[in-house]
Amino acid sequence: MRCATAARGQTGWPKMKQFEVDPGKTKIFDIELNGNLEATFIGQAHFGGSGPTGRTCRECQLWHVLKNASRGAAASPQAPGYYKRRAKTPYELKPAKCHAKVPNKAPDRIPHYASACRHFVENSNAPAARMEPPKRPRRTPSKEAK
Repeated sequence: MRCATAARGQTGWPKMKQFEVDPGKTKIFDIELNGNLEATFIGQAHFGGSGPTGRTCRECQLWHVLKNASRGAAASPQAPGYYKRRAKTPYELKPAKCHAKVPNKAPDRIPHYASACRHFVENSNAPAARMEPPKRPRRTPSKEAK
């Protein structure tokens, strides 16, 4: 696999330099990733799985959606909400952004099942991964229809 990095040229403008990366090796900057690169989603603050084991982004305080408040009030962090009944994944939690203070972090949304990173902060009010479907009353045939 080829990667490109910026190298300073003699004129001071960055030039692109290519180097080869062996896909079998997962060693970047002398840090063993142990498969964390595959568990990372674009938009996470750090490598997925580098935080507490068994935790997900859904359980972090930094994973939320900023809902706009009316009349110039500040936006408040809230849970992203759930998909509707006819969606591809019905009643599942929607993705949200990670609001960790990391420079040059991608602003993409992360799914709730992403492995936690090292910026994980415990959230005591974490939303459930799936919403219970609403109970619909069963239609029974009326006696008059017979």
